[in-house]
Amino acid sequence: MSAVNAANNPKRHAMPLSSARGFTLIEILVAFVIFAVLGVAVLRLFNASLDNAQSADVWSRAALVAQSQIARVTAEAPLIEGVTQGDDQEIHWTIEVTPDTREDVTPKATALSSAELKHPLKLYKILAKVDFNNAWGIKKTVTMVTYHTVADQT
Repeated sequence: MSAVNAANNPKRHAMPLSSARGFTLIEILVAFVIFAVLGVAVLRLFNASLDNAQSADVWSRAALVAQSQIARVTAEAPLIEGVTQGDDQEIHWTIEVTPDTREDVTPKATALSSAELKHPLKLYKILAKVDFNNAWGIKKTVTMVTYHTVADQT
C-alpha cells in the first residue's frame, strides 16, 4: 500500500470504542462540584467585601457628621453651653458644650496670664457623640472631643 492510500484509509484512523479518549460522567461531576465550591467561596468573599465597604461608609459618614457639628458649634458667636441633638438620615448626633473646669489648665500654664489679657479666656469642652447602626445592624458610637477658648465676658 502506498503512503497516499494509507493516509486516506478510514480503517487505519478509526479507534475501537474501548480505547477512545474522553471524560467520564464521574470526572465531569467532580469538576462541576469543585467549580461550584470555588464559586460559592468567591461569592462569600465578595459579599463580605460589600458589607465591609458599607460599614466603612457609615463610619466615615458618622465621623463627618461629628466634625461638621463641632465646626458648626465653634463657628457660632457666642458659644452656647448646653446639649444639642439631631438626626442625619440613620445617624443620631449629640453635641454637649460645657465649661472646662480642670485644675491643670490655669493661666500659669499659658503664655499670658489672665491678668495680662485684656479679656481673660474661658475654656470650653465640646463633646460630639454620633450613634448609628453598622452594616450588621449593631449600634455603634463615634465620639470626638475638642476644646475651644472664648473671651470671658464676666
